[in-house]
Amino acid sequence: MPLQEIKQFSPQELEEMGADPFIFNQPGLVEFAADDRKNQVRLTLYDGSIVSHWYWGNLAFDLATMKMAKKRNPVLYSHDVDQRIAVSQKASFEDEFIMEGDFLKASEIAGQVKDQIEEGFPFEASLRFDPARSKIENVAEGQTVEVNGHQLKGPGTVVRNAVIMEGSICVFGALKNTASKAFELARFIMNKENNQMANESKTKMTVEELTVDNFAEILPEIHQKIFDKGKAEGEKAERDIFTELKSICGDDTALLVQCFAEGKTVAETSAMLVAKTKAANQELQTKLAAAEKKKIDPAVQEFSDQGTPPGTEGKFEEAKATDVQLKEHYSKDQDLQDEFTCADAYIASVRHPAD
Repeated sequence: MPLQEIKQFSPQELEEMGADPFIFNQPGLVEFAADDRKNQVRLTLYDGSIVSHWYWGNLAFDLATMKMAKKRNPVLYSHDVDQRIAVSQKASFEDEFIMEGDFLKASEIAGQVKDQIEEGFPFEASLRFDPARSKIENVAEGQTVEVNGHQLKGPGTVVRNAVIMEGSICVFGALKNTASKAFELARFIMNKENNQMANESKTKMTVEELTVDNFAEILPEIHQKIFDKGKAEGEKAERDIFTELKSICGDDTALLVQCFAEGKTVAETSAMLVAKTKAANQELQTKLAAAEKKKIDPAVQEFSDQGTPPGTEGKFEEAKATDVQLKEHYSKDQDLQDEFTCADAYIASVRHPAD
């Protein structure tokens, strides 16, 4: 598969496969910054040449425009953010890209790498750049551009204004084997396309064969799951409706049972409660109006307005009291207040005890 076709793969496909095109390895050297400064590490990450990359084709970074992402940048082990080795505050881009950093004292992997460098283990250096903040130029086949004093022939890529996120110390660098990686990508895409075709064929067959009548027979497990889910959702909906109706009806159990049994909505239940309350109020008003029609002797009224019912000395006689006196008596008697909801209801019971 030609390189220019590999470069058409989407980031999602690369992520599924585990390939990262934004990691670059030349490979470079990993060494102590100086013989007498073994607490510091130096990574030579790029020498300015044209290299062959499995994803980008012929690749070069423009050294003149490269920069670090921050003032303090991480040095990791194999680009693993959980394997932190050093912190770099110094970088050079003159003839080649070099990072220098101080080993982390509290890092176990940093101590291991430091010891193994001292024993001569040939680590390699690798970098990761940020594509969102870098300028990536595609060079078409047959075209040539100059970068770092070299001629880059297409198909290929030039990364200008590259923002370096981190440098890593690796055993073999990152994704060096262009041929094997290209083969893996081709096989990955081929398998994905075959799976997609198989799924489409299976879906088409299922849609044509399934009906409402044979769904349970062909897919019993899925049918049962759908049934169980629908049943659970229906029961929950019923409980929710009952809770809403109860909050509206309050202590009126008869109205609650009626509305729930008849499948009344919240709005319909509210309307029925308002109508019932209105009817009760009208009935009470009718009784009060009838009581007002009874005439009271003017002499008794005048005497009783002074605050004492006629013929009583110490004991309150309800039948002989005026409405004003009954209201005053009601306001001072807690038992009456517990028995009657309002003074008017109490007065009505006194005036019409048989009702």
